[in-house]
Amino acid sequence: ADAVGDHAEAIARFTCPRDSYEALGLKRQLAKALRALGAAQRKSGRPDEAVATLGAAAALAQTLGSAAIDAPIYRELAAAHEARGDWRAALEFERKRSATETAMLDERTRQKIVALNERSDAERHAREMALLHRERAVQEAELAQARWERYGLFALLGLGGVAVYALVSRARVKLVAERRVAAETRVAKEAAERA
Repeated sequence: ADAVGDHAEAIARFTCPRDSYEALGLKRQLAKALRALGAAQRKSGRPDEAVATLGAAAALAQTLGSAAIDAPIYRELAAAHEARGDWRAALEFERKRSATETAMLDERTRQKIVALNERSDAERHAREMALLHRERAVQEAELAQARWERYGLFALLGLGGVAVYALVSRARVKLVAERRVAAETRVAKEAAERA
């Protein structure tokens, strides 16, 4: 109704929710309803009522501490004071609106920077973790390779030991056989010399 120009109907439409929000203690919704009611009052040619309603909305919005609620109320207060012909007050509320929107943009920018920093930190952490996992995998592979090299060395030492044992055993057997042949030859020589 407000957009079509029937401001009286818009005032009635915003007055009912205002009372409900007030009864329920819904401050944020009440501040928005008061802003809408003040805008409808201003557009219907009742700027004094609009200033009073919007003043109440601004006071309530201050308790909420939300720039997103404050800025539109300041915009409507500037328009209501302008409609009353109070240019100084209109300029004051326009400046408050501008400062509030700037602060809101600065806060959004700060929040985006914080979010980007957090995302960057998370990505850096993920990269570091991946690098650590890769380094650990390389170390494990090197340890496994060293372990297998040790196993191979032990196997070679074992085979070498078996080979040495076989050579020593063969040399012993040969030595024992040579001694036996020498002993038999000596016994045979002695027997031949006695005979």
